[in-house]
Amino acid sequence: MDSIGKCFENLEKKNIKKAIEYGKIAIREYPDDFEPHLCLAIAYREIGKLDLAYKHLLTAEEIADNKEDLMLICDQIGQILSKIDQLDDAIFYYKRAYNLAKELNQLEENTHILNNLADAHIKKGEVEKAKEYLEIALEIEKKEEKLAHIYSSVGVIYSGLGNHQKAIEYLEKAMEINKKYDNKKAIIANKINIGSVYTEVGEYEKAEKYITEGTEDAKKIGDRYWQAIGYWSLGKLYKKNGNRKKAEEYLRRAFKLFKIIGAIKDAKLIILDMLEL
Repeated sequence: MDSIGKCFENLEKKNIKKAIEYGKIAIREYPDDFEPHLCLAIAYREIGKLDLAYKHLLTAEEIADNKEDLMLICDQIGQILSKIDQLDDAIFYYKRAYNLAKELNQLEENTHILNNLADAHIKKGEVEKAKEYLEIALEIEKKEEKLAHIYSSVGVIYSGLGNHQKAIEYLEKAMEINKKYDNKKAIIANKINIGSVYTEVGEYEKAEKYITEGTEDAKKIGDRYWQAIGYWSLGKLYKKNGNRKKAEEYLRRAFKLFKIIGAIKDAKLIILDMLEL
């Protein structure tokens, strides 16, 4: 197995340090191949080094010489940009990936691109646009594991619309499927989102349980983005139930982590939350 293969093999085994090591070797050995940059980008994303992930993805985009590879890279770039709240740019790359998937007649195998597009529009508050893409995804997706991501997004939409019962119903449905397939990151997101819905309806004990579990799970696997989201969600919970001291503590933790991973817009939003304490 060559260094590129070893990079992806270690990535699959969650041995991120080794994946990065082999990725760097592969770049030296195969300077005109996009795959080492893609592998390194995914590895850096896994440990929250989003700036390095983005840098390698842009290099991969320049090197890629066929539409299928470019579709994959554009989707990955969109994910990074979405995490650092450059949502218009994220949507631009997701749409490129979506159009390439349609052109290649591979949309059915890549419904996650539709879901990622919907998620970016949800973050922008563009619910109708998000619903449009989710409806297409639900229509063509047949695999149960991938349906979980769609259900999660539908749950977030219902939460934003104030239909908390439907939100919890869809998020729990998604979490049940994710547990079946041991999708750890997705379970973390589901727990934190369910907890946030319970915060909205004033069920603080349930909210604290779900959000704390999700945040601790994120910390265990080194997902600093969702760890920061968890801290932020706990800060909002304690702010809502009147525990000012704890609210400030967790908002500060979230602010620090968002700054470290480069999610500057989220960090600025936390400052607004802190000013309202």
